[in-house]
Formats: sequence, C-alpha cells, structure tokens
Amino acid sequence: YLGEPYSSSVSVEEWKQVHSKALILDVNSTHPNLHLSEGNRTATMKTEPKNYPAHPDRFDHWQQVGIHRRWKNICPHKGSSTRQDSRPCSSALFLLFQVLGRESITGNPCYWEVDWNGTEIDIAVTYRGIRRKGNGNECSLGWNDKSWSLYCSDSKYSFVHNNKSTDIAGPVSSRIGVYLDHAAGTLAFYSVSNGIKLLHRVQTTFTEPLYPAFSVWGFGTTIQLKTGGGKNRHLGGKEQESPRNKD
Repeated sequence: YLGEPYSSSVSVEEWKQVHSKALILDVNSTHPNLHLSEGNRTATMKTEPKNYPAHPDRFDHWQQVGIHRRWKNICPHKGSSTRQDSRPCSSALFLLFQVLGRESITGNPCYWEVDWNGTEIDIAVTYRGIRRKGNGNECSLGWNDKSWSLYCSDSKYSFVHNNKSTDIAGPVSSRIGVYLDHAAGTLAFYSVSNGIKLLHRVQTTFTEPLYPAFSVWGFGTTIQLKTGGGKNRHLGGKEQESPRNKD
C-alpha cells in the first residue's frame, strides 16, 4: 500500500500499477441524451436521444432554466434571457444528464482518471440508491447525502455534497484523477493535465458500496474514462519520460 499520490515518494506510474482501476459506464443507468462509445468508456451529450430500453436504473434527470442550482444567482424572473451574473440563460447550457459506472467500489484503494472537453461536467461517487427519476436534489449528483461530486468547468471547480457547494482553487485541467479508499473513508480529486495537484480531499465514513458517477452539461460535451499512463509523472509535479526497456 503506497498511500495517496500527494503523500507518496514513488512515481505516479508505479503508484498506478497498484491502484489503477478500469471503469466501464453502465448502459442501464445512462440518460438517453448521453451516447456511449469506445467500449462504453466514453459518453457524449447529444441533442438526439438514443433509444435505450426502459430500465428502472436509467436517469431521466435534467436541470431546467431558472432552477439551476450551480450558480448562486438565478434568473431574475421567468422568461428572462440573462442571469443576474450576466451569464446567458441558455437551455443548452443548463441541461444536465447523468450516468453511473457499471461496477461498485469497495475494499482496496483505487484510482481512475477522466478526460473531458466541452462545457461543464461533474465527476462523482454515489451510493446505488440515488434517485433516478425526476429533477430534484435527491437525483442530482452532490446535492444529497448519497453522493460526493467535483464540478468542473473551464474556469472553476466546486465540491458538492449534501446540498452544500464549496468553491475550490486549482489549475484548470482537461483530465481529473480520482482516488478512493472506501474502507478508510478517503476521497480525493486531482488535476493531472500537467503534473499532479490535489484539488480536494474528503475524509468521511462510507456506509455502502460506491459507484463512479458523472454529469455532463452542454451538447457536444464528452467524458472519457482512463486508467492513466503515458509519461512518468513524479509526484512533485515534474514529468519524466518512462524508462526505456533494456536489451
């Protein structure tokens, strides 16, 4: 057991050999406007819904203009085209669709990464019992006591749990790492686009198995699940090429 990346003296690549976990998205939980590809490791938000079979686990959750909880200032009145913070009230911007990972996580510590591009995403873990139907807080990742979520955009991060959102400072990153030690009650998020930097760490008690979970915002926004690899990133942030194999 090598511990979390930011507290370990070994390289990330060595650390990943111990902790990396390959994830697959759960087709039965996927919102119809999320199209899966690449072996169900990629999800893209599209305007045209996909004809998935009916399933009780499938999310039909979405956020509507004017009730969006991601920003403190909501539209000043119904039908307004601008928000109090001058951000456009675009229906494309405020639609949210969700999907879970296929397998639960318990036991040994594990780590995975998520590449993303587009408008905004949530990277989360949740108990299986999160509500799948409707658009209340009980369905939305982070906005209930069943889920813990990192919100990512091109300008900010927020950590959300149990209807409380906390802004987080950190480098904007198109790749986010997630570390989970279920038994120890540790959850950590990292920026890993350029070296590795801790964004937020949670210490709690998890009482049920957890599932990776994702929210996707904005048509064309894509998430792709990774186990990591490539260059040998050392934990101080410096990247080095992986050693060559000797003859």
